[in-house]
Amino acid sequence: MEYNPETFSCGVRYKMAEMKLKDRQVHEATGISRNTIASHRNGNSKMVKLDTLNKLCQFLRCTPNELFREPPKEWQ
Repeated sequence: MEYNPETFSCGVRYKMAEMKLKDRQVHEATGISRNTIASHRNGNSKMVKLDTLNKLCQFLRCTPNELFREPPKEWQ
């Protein structure tokens, strides 16, 4: 599977909005830097590290597939 920053950022934004989370809350709970979280949320990242993906999925209670799947039409 090829990394698509737009799809991944949409998945991250969707899950964070669903759980009413801010970058700061994700940072404090996961230890992922706020810059990294913002970069992924905004679609500015070139890749996602496996460790970061695991931490995000664990905290957001989702699978990697949920973060990488095509977003709903209203989120595009």
